[in-house]
Amino acid sequence: MAKAGTKVAFCPAASIKLGKGATRIGRYPEMLEAGMRVGVGTDGVSAGGNLSLMRQMYLVAGMFKDARMDSTLLGAAKALRMATIEAAELLGWRDEIGSLEPGKKADFVLFDLDHFEWVPYGDPLQALVYSASPASIAQTWVDGRALYRDGKVQKLDEKSLHAEARERASALVKRAGLSLK
Repeated sequence: MAKAGTKVAFCPAASIKLGKGATRIGRYPEMLEAGMRVGVGTDGVSAGGNLSLMRQMYLVAGMFKDARMDSTLLGAAKALRMATIEAAELLGWRDEIGSLEPGKKADFVLFDLDHFEWVPYGDPLQALVYSASPASIAQTWVDGRALYRDGKVQKLDEKSLHAEARERASALVKRAGLSLK
């Protein structure tokens, strides 16, 4: 598969939530060792329980270490790479996103390093993958535009969007005949 250029998307939270056996039978560390590209994703909320890429990095950085009792497997640096540049490559967008370079879209997250998750820290990479959560995000930027700052999304009305999502979900459940009413 490595010789054929096979690329794999791995959504660890979905694997754990749905009991897919990633830590027992998954061969992701071996795929990486063989030279395959493995990117980290989130899958959908119903499958993985969340859309937090930070949670996915934490899981992928630790789950195989624990399952195989080998502290050298994967780790923080590889998990971050799998969630950024390797995920962008899997999507066919390596030339546009995944790293901060001239000519690429300026997509990045700024963290509040005074947030308790970061104090004290010796290694910011370890803190990012193993300690930090979205709670310490100060700003997010997409294509050079600030989309989140001061504790709120900048370009949309979150409350009305949440209300609309709940209404649509309720209508979908009802149309599917799954309503308990």
